[in-house]
Amino acid sequence: MNILWFLFLALTPLYIFPSGGFQIAHIPLVLIGALCIFRRDRQIFSPIPIKAYLQFTLYACLVNVCFFILSDWREWGFVFSSLILGFNTITLSLAYSICSSRKGVYYTTGAIMLIGIVQCLAYLQLGGNYGGGRYMAFFNDPNQLSSWALFSLSIVALFYIHGFIGQKILLLMVGISGTLLILTASKSGIISLGILLLIIFWKSKFWVKLLCVCGCILGISFLAPAILELEIYNRMSSFSFDSIDQDRHWYYLWEFPVYNILGAGAGNYDRFDPISPLEVHSTLLTVVFCYGIPGTFFFLLFLKKCFYRTSTCHHLFFALPILANFLSLNMIRMTSLYVLLGVSARLLDLDIKQKHGEKKT
Repeated sequence: MNILWFLFLALTPLYIFPSGGFQIAHIPLVLIGALCIFRRDRQIFSPIPIKAYLQFTLYACLVNVCFFILSDWREWGFVFSSLILGFNTITLSLAYSICSSRKGVYYTTGAIMLIGIVQCLAYLQLGGNYGGGRYMAFFNDPNQLSSWALFSLSIVALFYIHGFIGQKILLLMVGISGTLLILTASKSGIISLGILLLIIFWKSKFWVKLLCVCGCILGISFLAPAILELEIYNRMSSFSFDSIDQDRHWYYLWEFPVYNILGAGAGNYDRFDPISPLEVHSTLLTVVFCYGIPGTFFFLLFLKKCFYRTSTCHHLFFALPILANFLSLNMIRMTSLYVLLGVSARLLDLDIKQKHGEKKT
């Protein structure tokens, strides 16, 4: 089981189909699910934390199916979006179950570290000759790599906060993720990294070592090819709300306000913009526009179940960098997101059980 989970995580960067579709990495995930069904292992599909996610998914499927059947837009994107959302229930539930033991945590951390090291070594080998300035070795685009780096660092940081791993592993992951975010020149990723590092600084007791690692990350950024340095400067200096509105398709929200009530469904975007038929390039705004007020409520409830269930819960702080990333990039179909949410929910449950046990004694 743990080996298949390791393979799933390690194969995550290998894309053969467009972003958000079924990939090679999903094969071991399907095998794990089939193995659990064969063994009648109901615990691995625990209703916590997937109950809230299932509510969101069922409503999203209802909206998509209605648009597919009742409207003139018979586009398979509606069905495909629903399938991917439903499939990620497996990812969420398996992450929740497997990372409940130290062995599962070690396999998860090992796979994450392996991907990060391979990405960094590939950059040193190929440099600016492959993928242009914003480098990514195996992912579909730099934004996918930047989000993976952010989510992976968040997972490792949660493992550290709960005492599963030591500070050396966390420091190494800070260096790997920080370097990859610099190489991708992702504005939202770098901002989110800054927020996450502040949280790690606050929660840890080895500030000097963290500062040294951050200094190394900055040093690597100065050694990057000139094309990357220029691209980082241009991207950071070109920030404007007008460009975000057009590039991320935020204008759908106020150009077609009627859809914000019950949702527009995730498919056939040329009904809104036949010239540039792209989805809203933001996770939170996609939820609001595609699934309306009910879908937004269910999705926010799902996030709350993953990060915040008690007044003293420190997981809430780890939601901040994810929300910052959500504003700029549409990661609702990315499997790494559901691994992080499953891990956070599981560690949160362990934390709550431990506190209840301390109160009883």
